[in-house]
Amino acid sequence: MTEYDDISIEINSHRLNIRVVVLIETPDGFILEKDQREGFYVFVGGRVKVGETSLQAAKREVLEELNTTIRDFEQICVLENFFTLLGKKSHAYEFIYKAKTEKVKLPNNFYCKTISDIRASDIRPLILKDYLVKGIEQLPKHVINKDISYK
Repeated sequence: MTEYDDISIEINSHRLNIRVVVLIETPDGFILEKDQREGFYVFVGGRVKVGETSLQAAKREVLEELNTTIRDFEQICVLENFFTLLGKKSHAYEFIYKAKTEKVKLPNNFYCKTISDIRASDIRPLILKDYLVKGIEQLPKHVINKDISYK
């Protein structure tokens, strides 16, 4: 492993990931990426790398995915997320940040969605979608989410 490796560990039939998720609000709505394999939407984010803080990872992911820099991030939650994706059982510790920015030129597969759009869209993890629709300020500092597909 090098200092640039993602923190993703295979343990028997499971995958453990350390991730960041950034809920980026713009004047047009929240920025989401459409997953090309499965067709659902996800928030900006990705795996933390070895030797990197979650805040550094959040800033890096925004730069890599959107080619923009956001200065003000607020860490709002830690989500312990258990789910199955593409047949693989996963356990992810996800550091959730929120940020605001002005309009951004979005790359392909990225979209701005209003709360109404979000309400009608397949967004994962569902628990973050639900809290965004209810009001992000209601999101607790720590959430454990056991997706029903996790067995």
